[in-house]
Amino acid sequence: MSHPAAGPIAESADVLTAEVVVDMAVPVAPAMSPDGRLVAYGVVANSGGDGYPLSSIWVAAADGSTAPRRLTDGTAHDAAPKWAPDSASLFFISDRAEPGAAQLHRISLPGTGDVADAEPLTLTLALTTWHGGISDYYPLADGRTVALLAEDEQLEAGSHDPKVWGRHLPVTRLRLLDLATGVVRTVCELGDRHVVGLSQRPDGGPLAVLSWATPEVDPGVMTARLHLVAPDLGAVQDLGPVGFEAQSPVWWIHDGVWHLAHLAVTPGHLVGGVAVLDMNPPVSGPADSTVAHRNLTAGMSVCPTELLQVAAGPPLALFADGLDTALYRLDPSSQRFHRLSGTLGMLAGLTASRSGQSLAVLMSAGLEPKNVYAGPTGGALLRLSDTSPELRGIRWGSQERLSYQAPDGLRLDGLLILPPGRTRAEGPFPLVTLVHGGPYYRHADEFTLTVVDCAQWLASAGYAVFLANPRGGSGHGHEFAAVVAGKVGGAAGSPVSEAAPGTVGTAVGSPVIGAVDGAVTGMVGGMVGGTVPSTEGGTVGNPVGAVGGEVPDPVGSSVSGAVGDNAAGTVGGTVPGAVGGKGAVCDTAPGAVGSPVSGALSSPTDATEFTDILAGIDLLVAEGVADPARLGISGWSHGGFMAAWAVGQTGRFKAAIVGAGISDWGMQAGTGECGVIDAALGGGTGWDGPGPHVHDRNSPISYAARIRTPVLILHGEEDANVPLSQAVHFHRALRHFGVEHELVVYPREGHGLHERAHQLDALGRIRAWCDRWL
Repeated sequence: MSHPAAGPIAESADVLTAEVVVDMAVPVAPAMSPDGRLVAYGVVANSGGDGYPLSSIWVAAADGSTAPRRLTDGTAHDAAPKWAPDSASLFFISDRAEPGAAQLHRISLPGTGDVADAEPLTLTLALTTWHGGISDYYPLADGRTVALLAEDEQLEAGSHDPKVWGRHLPVTRLRLLDLATGVVRTVCELGDRHVVGLSQRPDGGPLAVLSWATPEVDPGVMTARLHLVAPDLGAVQDLGPVGFEAQSPVWWIHDGVWHLAHLAVTPGHLVGGVAVLDMNPPVSGPADSTVAHRNLTAGMSVCPTELLQVAAGPPLALFADGLDTALYRLDPSSQRFHRLSGTLGMLAGLTASRSGQSLAVLMSAGLEPKNVYAGPTGGALLRLSDTSPELRGIRWGSQERLSYQAPDGLRLDGLLILPPGRTRAEGPFPLVTLVHGGPYYRHADEFTLTVVDCAQWLASAGYAVFLANPRGGSGHGHEFAAVVAGKVGGAAGSPVSEAAPGTVGTAVGSPVIGAVDGAVTGMVGGMVGGTVPSTEGGTVGNPVGAVGGEVPDPVGSSVSGAVGDNAAGTVGGTVPGAVGGKGAVCDTAPGAVGSPVSGALSSPTDATEFTDILAGIDLLVAEGVADPARLGISGWSHGGFMAAWAVGQTGRFKAAIVGAGISDWGMQAGTGECGVIDAALGGGTGWDGPGPHVHDRNSPISYAARIRTPVLILHGEEDANVPLSQAVHFHRALRHFGVEHELVVYPREGHGLHERAHQLDALGRIRAWCDRWL
């Protein structure tokens, strides 16, 4: 079976149905063979029933000389393809033997590496039968061993109901599988450390292993350490604590000296842009506590999203750059990253050959859906897959790039999607603003079509959609991201005027229309919190690599971050270096639509996420695109919080959708799985004293008495990230004040919606709510 050839997007107007949205097949996890000849990847799609999505493994020639072939039949969850060092076989994990319990499998390819005639499953071999399954794996350089990450096997029948907190979650341990004998050996020298990631030195040397003291995100993220493990003996060398939200350890060598780098939040901060941190591991013995982690991305105005180890060269990295993504390579001499190429839209899933001279990546932009591309590093890339050809028969709304200024002069970007076949001149349109999660995330100039990122779904019903990128997100450097520490949403004073919009924003030129190729990234978690004491180049904190995982999530982000206290111990901490320039919020430009914002913030320091969003809306109203009497706002996770926040600050919005959103930061810090992170975002915890609390000032629940906007609340019943109690709390407040609203709870769902029936239901409700009130 092969993918149909890609073709131009048709001008016909096939109907966009909810079934098309949820049944769209999506490519994930590309893996280039070490010799650079083949690219394997997964394809995730709904089965057509009402259960969870299933996935299959595909492989394609990197030069596009043969059509992609499906290697597994898509009747189970087959995921995470990775190549053997000799490029002759392909590993993957699958739960085909027992749903929910993934085991390691291997496909031996024909000796020539030509898979054109390979049939699904015929060459597949199961390598493990670990009770409970494995969570991840890493083929080692010797070709005889695979490192496994797996919990302890629970062989006793039945379950014990009582859960002792602190011991209620199983520890994931490092284990080594001997491929010849099938024997699995546990690296006991790591004790009860919870392993979250690893990489092997390219010469076959030690494994760099990231671990937490506990599998609980809180406090696990505060206890991360890096270790060196000898794969032959299992001996462990402790390298000490690593950067907050540490992930992606990579080795590289220069002048005969090995370096070990990783991604983490910028040193000295628990909220802000991600950085690449580097160290020289000691040859033997424990690491000296004074050894600095050098920040290799200090001062850059872009944000690293992925860091890739290259066996025969320095690391490659992807950087979020506003609405776009760029490829960089580390220069070993200067120890700075140099830009190789840039792409409009989103890149993700970076993988490369052993030499680093060729790569593969997921790419999407504008109206071009995400697909697998490959080519020379820094050169033109060739599309290998076309997983959703049915989308080419649908007429999509135009996607425009926006550039404008916040009230304090800070440069902002975003996207505008118009109804299909309509132009700006035909406005004004009812406008729905979609706020991204995180907050450390972004709307890139990519094609997105999910329950959460449903801009085209709304556009097809006649709505214009504004994708806002307020401060606190990624793609504009550390300071841009750090400024929201302890003051998410925006400090509340007087409610914003319910009258016609003022001139909170200033346009910078005309919106740019354009799109090419990019793809969804999976930067896990958002950065939050204040400042922490540290030595120069040092880091404080730990990884959040376990939050969200690598499985595609319809939400696309998860709230995470860190402790909000600064060095002096004040609640909510601050980050030095304010972002932005001068300019008053309440000034009215000549010829502006409406009047100045009533009770508006009067100084540049009062510019917030919320005023950034209002600035974009006001710009679209002033340009005749948005109807000021028909404004809606929607979001999931942090975006859901912003929707709840917005309706408590202004009556301008006539409809709101709050998906898995936080309504009470104090309660969230005490009950969410990322409590220490949420305390930093919200500004403190309920046990900081009798108050008044910063987190109360930052909580939508505190302004429920002001709300007049009809609100649709959507939430997963088993959401551990943002517990259901957040939705119930908001629902009861709205009920108390007689606000028109609806609370919908989805059984068995966590922080996102995965079951097909639930996705269909949510899409229908979102559009119906907008139709009813806008």
